[in-house]
Amino acid sequence: IGDRVRAFYDRRHTLFHGEIIGIPRAGHFDIRYDDGDRERDLPLKFVLPEVTPEEAARHLAASTRAARGKQRRVV
Repeated sequence: IGDRVRAFYDRRHTLFHGEIIGIPRAGHFDIRYDDGDRERDLPLKFVLPEVTPEEAARHLAASTRAARGKQRRVV
């Protein structure tokens, strides 16, 4: 509870930012969206963790280092 997420409001195709405000049962969440809307009992498959810019930069740097390590030199 309190984690920032992106979720598919009304189980549609657009992600909105919000916060988990409850866990009514395993694998389901109550979400309060940043615009004030709320959604109850949203299944996990419609909820993604929110990634901060710092986390995104760390992931990008790590994946770039990994890709460089896999490059092969062709002679």
